[in-house]
Amino acid sequence: SSINITKTDMLFQNHNIWASYGHLFGLHNVNLTAGVTSELTQNNSYSMYRKNMLSDALDDIKTGDATTQTNNGGSNAVGLVSYYGRFNYDYNGIYLLELLGRRDGSSQLHPDYRWKNFGGAMTGFRLSEISFIKGLGIFEDLKLRATYGETGSVTGIGQYDYISNISTGTMVLGTDGTLHNMSYITSMTSIDRSWERVSTLNFGLDFAVLKNRLIGTFDYYIR
Repeated sequence: SSINITKTDMLFQNHNIWASYGHLFGLHNVNLTAGVTSELTQNNSYSMYRKNMLSDALDDIKTGDATTQTNNGGSNAVGLVSYYGRFNYDYNGIYLLELLGRRDGSSQLHPDYRWKNFGGAMTGFRLSEISFIKGLGIFEDLKLRATYGETGSVTGIGQYDYISNISTGTMVLGTDGTLHNMSYITSMTSIDRSWERVSTLNFGLDFAVLKNRLIGTFDYYIR
């Protein structure tokens, strides 16, 4: 009989600090937001094994044969930091503008390629605030909008893919057949892998009629 104990601990931390400022200048409404977020995911695993238990009725690892003991374990961590900002502007609730920017950094990438900038923008025109549309008495809300946005992805990249693995072994050197210890790189890696940039262009229409009893949205995406 034998016993094998495996344990995995995961620690996840998420921190977010942001500040916002808004002000109305007559018919001009302005809002600014800036912040930073950080995430850390850390995993630790342990395994212990013994066989030749003193009795099948005992499941404490200390009752196994110590000479058969094997231990194993490992750990990994992934970190992500993002700095972001947003600017919103509207004129009398009719003309709308939003600008977005962010800078992301991932521990999964080599320090020389770890950071990348992304941005986005949205413009809108609320037709329902125009006197002619209001006079129709049909729409509680009618808005045209266009949006362009970028996001980054490191999907498919491991925690330490930019670091080459080194293994140890022995080899014969010289003419006497003596074995010598050696180390070698098991696989070649690339340090210049970086963020994948995903861009999306969106055109949309929002509407509300029948005193907001019927609300709908139409969207067309190009990605």
